[in-house]
Amino acid sequence: MRGRDRRIAATLLSCAAAAAVAVVALPSAARAGTAAPVGASPDADTYVTAAFPTANNGSSTTLRVGATPTRVSYLRFTVQGLAVPFAGATLQLYATAGGGDLSVSPVADSTWTNAMAYPGPTPGAVVATHGAFAASTWQSADVSSVVTGNGTYSFAVTSASSGVFASSRAGTATAPQLLVTPGTTPTPTPAPTVTPSPTPTPKPGPPHVMVIVMENQEYGAVIGSGAAPYINSLATSYAAATSWFAVQHNSPTDYLALISGSTQNLPATPPPYSTLTVVDELAGEGIGWRAYMEDMPSACFRGGGSGGYVKYHNPFMYFSSIVNTPSQCNSIVPFATNFASDLGAGTAPPFLFVVPSLCNDMHDSCLPLGNPVAQGDQWLRTQLPTVLQSSWYRSGGVVVITWDEGTTRAGINQGSGGHVPTVVISADAHLAYTQAGDHYGTLRAIEEVYGVGLLGASADLANGDLRAAF
Repeated sequence: MRGRDRRIAATLLSCAAAAAVAVVALPSAARAGTAAPVGASPDADTYVTAAFPTANNGSSTTLRVGATPTRVSYLRFTVQGLAVPFAGATLQLYATAGGGDLSVSPVADSTWTNAMAYPGPTPGAVVATHGAFAASTWQSADVSSVVTGNGTYSFAVTSASSGVFASSRAGTATAPQLLVTPGTTPTPTPAPTVTPSPTPTPKPGPPHVMVIVMENQEYGAVIGSGAAPYINSLATSYAAATSWFAVQHNSPTDYLALISGSTQNLPATPPPYSTLTVVDELAGEGIGWRAYMEDMPSACFRGGGSGGYVKYHNPFMYFSSIVNTPSQCNSIVPFATNFASDLGAGTAPPFLFVVPSLCNDMHDSCLPLGNPVAQGDQWLRTQLPTVLQSSWYRSGGVVVITWDEGTTRAGINQGSGGHVPTVVISADAHLAYTQAGDHYGTLRAIEEVYGVGLLGASADLANGDLRAAF
């Protein structure tokens, strides 16, 4: 079972090729006389963290700095084509969230790659500092003492505060910039104006992703079934993963795999577990989340069941970091009194996890329909319009509907949980998605969207990656 493997080391490809050098080479006349700043984007940028020392963060959508745990961001720029002394140089970072402070240091070693592991090259003496700053703002650091001529320059960005988002990445609308202002020398003719890099449009807030987990149905029992006309209409209108699988024939372990990248060796190793989950990662980055459990009687309910709610379909209650932290545990709420109202009021947080009751998730055969597939299809037909008409969804929302396990022993990469339906709903999701994957590949996609580390078996590409279906 891949769920027993708790490796954090990621295998993502480096983003260095995607973040191509954006150095502006000035015309000869401009080199002689202009003082307009010239912007360069990083040819490499990444971060390392003590929390996941072997993780490859090269695909993260943001750079991060912080003190608890230690996080250091690295940026490398190439400056070329400037033939006069520099009048100044400024490193500009777009803050995706507020922070307490930033410090910038030069790094002598410029051979590092986006795939490097913690601790990374040793930073030199601090050359620029910045105090507290707000989210969605550009922050500047004067690096004129370091950038004095053409060449390659590496910088490390650190912080004495915890949980700081430092900057969006190269290749984004708000990529970091090294702005170099050339000096001026007398020229016989006026120099043409060199237009600096335009001020990027501020990046929107965190992505919106919802996961809805249904139960115990093989792919062919739902996709193509006359008992599920609504789900099939979604599968043909949006994206349907045709080769997606569960990890085990065991509901609790499949739920654990979906949020932690591991089955946690359940039942041999009983809960609670001290390992991280994706919502711990989100909370650490200031990204809100909520889990809506149908028939759950109260927030953070610790009982084994109530009505159609069962604890073993609520993986969040298996982790000590959640149940022992009120702000985390109270994010697990009853569906009936919170789901529609949160979406209607525009207060739903970025990441949502939804578990219907035993009667509505296709687990049990219940009245009024007496057919688990038909009952679940009708529940989705009733609930999803609230989602699709909400501002949460219209702000780039993605909805993943998946099943915890199937009824066969089909699987990939040593998995055996069955071939399960998985539908991805978004403005960009269309047609069938034929790549193979499992619950770890679903978790990987969520982690990639939010730019957090890859937990456990989600780092293994042999388990697939649902991100392309989003």
